[in-house]
Formats: sequence, structure tokens, C-alpha cells
Amino acid sequence: MQDLVQQILQEQDRPEGADTSIWLAWDKVTRQNVIKLYLPRWNTIKALQGKTVINLDATPYPLLQRLFPAMKPVRHAVPENMHVTQITDSKLTGRSLESPATRRLVEEALRHVCANAERPLIFCPKKYNPGIEDNEGRAFQLEHPGTLWGHYGRDNRAINDTGMMAADVLVAVGTPHHPPNELRAELQAFRGAEMPPARLADAEHTHKPYAYQDAAGRGKALRQRVDPDPEAQAFIDHQVAAEILQAIGRARPALRTGDPLRVFLLTAFPIDGLPIDALTTLKELARRPSNLANLNQQRQADASNRILAAQAANPEARSKGLAKLAKSNRRTVRKVLGANLSETKTYQEGGFLWEGGGIRSEKE
Repeated sequence: MQDLVQQILQEQDRPEGADTSIWLAWDKVTRQNVIKLYLPRWNTIKALQGKTVINLDATPYPLLQRLFPAMKPVRHAVPENMHVTQITDSKLTGRSLESPATRRLVEEALRHVCANAERPLIFCPKKYNPGIEDNEGRAFQLEHPGTLWGHYGRDNRAINDTGMMAADVLVAVGTPHHPPNELRAELQAFRGAEMPPARLADAEHTHKPYAYQDAAGRGKALRQRVDPDPEAQAFIDHQVAAEILQAIGRARPALRTGDPLRVFLLTAFPIDGLPIDALTTLKELARRPSNLANLNQQRQADASNRILAAQAANPEARSKGLAKLAKSNRRTVRKVLGANLSETKTYQEGGFLWEGGGIRSEKE
């Protein structure tokens, strides 16, 4: 209670509408409103700031850089044997999934992408997980005996499950993140007495690119609303990406040999650092025939044959030229022939590595 009173006194002089570390939330257990107060463990943080700390995490907490300004991220690119397909027509947020019609559309898409799978692995919000008893009848319905279900925030982190690692199809449903106001409260708790940055009234929308190129080398981006606080928006972006990347990691695509793990992202939210092989829509997935898996594998085989034939006929060609000759893209060329092909033109612009006019990769 003393902590709460002290924080309220600290907050009382803030301008109206400014972020606060106090969050009013609905408690599902007591079924009443409760006050959440974020209190960083400053004594522990200050002790760690005086030591050498190694944090091993594929998706590190974004506020670590604020707490440890001298932190130096070290990233190792590890090839992952997977084929990623993402929808672009809906983020499938919590609000949109409340619609029974939307859930039926998702179920139809799940039936199609899992039709030829032996061991599908599906991650979704908790309330739609069939393995949860208190889902109030809203759980997704999928008649597939080998399906393994999990939900964000519990089953997608720190788990080495042989069933998940044996999955041949992985589907991530929805855009997982806590309410934006709750994330702002957590961020403000670490800012302390520091005032939030000025609101950017002219930046209500932005174009967030996918790590994708079509056969012509063109990229694609999603136009979306952004939080007027850039640090808060980066926090939201990180949480969505972290939940989905961690979910994919449960199937261990980096350890796979043979057929690639087929990943379907049923969210239009672009995921930083995740290369996309194909873009589609939820409606298209929902009406595709059940031989979708075989169709994708056949397309990959056809593309590989065209690339190998183009290289045999033009041994001096670079990846850009081979992609044009094979009517493919440079990422597929590298996947088939290896990453030792040199490039003719790269340059840095706007935080992205561009190559010949199309987005090559996300932020380094």
C-alpha cells in the first residue's frame, strides 16, 4: 500500500493524458477491476549494472538497452529449414477474433493448411485453445487426430517438447500482445520520473514492410496505425514478434533436415527479422483445396529445377541474374545454391538493407 501511495503522489503532477506506471485492469478470477502497479526491482538492477551480465535470448526484452546502456547485442544468423507463408488481409486481433464469422473463417483455413499434415502444431490466444477448459465455448474446432495445440504466453517459451519438434506444419493464429495501455504502464515504470517523449501527432500511420520479395524483386508493406510514442510502439512490435518467433522456435527449424517445416502466420502483422516466402490472404487460405501442402512442395521443386538449370547454362551469373532467368527471387536462389553468391549492389537506407530496389532483409 505504501508503494501505491508513493507512486500516486509521484504521478499527480503529470500532465493530463501522459503515460503512467499505474494500470487499471479487469481481474478474471475475482471478476472486478484491480489496480496494477509496476515496480522495477531497482536494487537488483543496480547490482547487475556493476557486473558483467550475459543474457542468452533469441528475443531479448526490449528495455534491457535502457537499463544497461553499455549492452552490446551479438547476433548469430542460423539457417532455418522452413517455408513461411503469411496472410496480409487481417491481423486477427483479439477484437476481430471475437466474431464467430471470423473464427469460422480461421477454422476453414486451418482445415486446408493442415489437411495433408501428419503432426500439425497450432498456437493461438488462450481463450481459443481447445485444450483449455474455461474457453467458454469459443475454442477453435479442427478434426485432425494428430493436432497439438498451444497458446501464447505459456506453451511458446522455454519448452523442449518432442511432439512440437516433430511437427511438420506450424500455424500461428492472431497478433499476440498485451493491451497497449498496459505496455505503456510497464514502460513508464522504467522511465520513472522521466517524462514521456513528445507525442508525434503527424505519425498516426506508417508502412511496415514484410521481409519479402516477389519474383520481380518487389517488396510489400502493411499500412498501420502506430503509437504516438515511438518507444512504446517499438515495445508493442517486439512483443508480437517475440511471441511468434518463440512459437516457431518450439518446432526447432534450425535442427531440421529433409523436408522444411511449413509455417503459416495467420496475422498480417509484419514480423521483424522473419523472411517470408509467400504472401496470401486468410480468405484465399480458407477456400484453397486440401492439397495445398503438396502444391507448395511441387512449386518449390519446380523452382529448384529452374534455378539449377539456369546456373548450369550460366555458371558466371550472380543471384540477381539467376533469379531473373529462373523466374524466381534471390532469396530462393540462395536457399537452393547456398549463401556464397556475391552481390553486385547493396546499400543502407532507412534502417533496411536494400538490394536492387527490393527489401533484402530486416534491420541488422
